[in-house]
Formats: sequence, structure tokens, C-alpha cells
Amino acid sequence: MNKPTSWDNGLIVYPVETLEGYHITHVSLGEESLVGWDYGAGLRGPQCLWPYVAAGDHNNIQVINCLKIQPTWMEDNGDKINKLRIGELAVPGTHNAGAWRFDTEISTVSRDLFVLCQDRSIWAQLVYGIRYFDFRIAYYDFYPNVEDRYWLNHNLIRVRPLVPLLREIKSFLDSTKEYSLMLTIFPWASTSTTVHQSDRFMQVF
Repeated sequence: MNKPTSWDNGLIVYPVETLEGYHITHVSLGEESLVGWDYGAGLRGPQCLWPYVAAGDHNNIQVINCLKIQPTWMEDNGDKINKLRIGELAVPGTHNAGAWRFDTEISTVSRDLFVLCQDRSIWAQLVYGIRYFDFRIAYYDFYPNVEDRYWLNHNLIRVRPLVPLLREIKSFLDSTKEYSLMLTIFPWASTSTTVHQSDRFMQVF
């Protein structure tokens, strides 16, 4: 996507009258393209999303920037972060990472407001640069297929099946040289009376 070169290309232009402050644009980022990373590996390095943000005088754009995806930030900064301990890194993460869209029949607008914590898929979160996921995993033994029994929950509410999301993570790691990904597995709900759910999960994982 080419950078705008003139105010004539501006979606919205705000006159700035003070040295401090901010403007609310009311322009939503929406379900934008992931700049070549929608379904597989694209260009390495940060890539600009639409729209750009610019500043300047009445005649010319002097400074321009954008929100960016960061699909390969670990690879890009390998020379620096390879020398650091985990505790010295600032790793971007998401709370209740799997709670981004329901895959069950119970989804309603009112419930979504209280249950869903993210607005991007696991793949999109990885492309944006997330490398730490908070997963709340539950086990439901009434599904015939073992892989279908593992779900990502928000507390006791089923949100999405787990295994397809693990495949998304594997596909991303296979497509990049990103070499560190952290998962926090919280205690899960279960309909099983057995005590070996964790062993079963590790086999699936």
C-alpha cells in the first residue's frame, strides 16, 4: 500500500491548534487485510495497515506513520533478543486469547459483551506480534472424537474448539522463524470424572 503524498488523499483532515491533545477520528480499523499474511506467510518485517496517520503544515505532509503488523519481530531482532533472558523480555500477550468469536450455538450480542475478550483470531494475533497466549482449556467427554473434546473457555462457557487453534499456531511457526511462543494453560472445566485429562491433553498437544 503506497503512502499518501498529499492532503488531497486524506480520509479526514484535522487542523491542529495546540501543541498537546488528541483527536478521536471515529474511523474503525475493522476487519482489515493482514497485508499478505491473511492465509499464509507474507513479507518479513513490519508492514503498514490502512489508514496512515500524517502530520504537517497546510501545504505538505511532513511526518507519516501507520499501525503495523509485526509477524517476524523476533526474527528481525534476533541479534538483540538472543542475548536476553526470558525475564528481560517484554513479550506482548493476550488475556483469554481464544475468546474472540463463538463457535457454539449460544452466541448472542448480550452474552458476547461479557465473554469475548479479543476481536482477532489466533492467526491474526500472531501476525500482529502476539507471542504469549492465555488459554483457558476445558474438557467435555460427550464428544465422540477425542480431539473435539478440548475447548477454549471463558470460565465455564465454551467458546471455540482448541485443536484447530493449535493447528493455526503450528502453521504460523512453520511459516516463520519465530522461535519463542508461550502458552499459559489455566485449570479447565471438565465433564469427566477421571483424573487424567492433563495426560490426554498433552497427547493431543
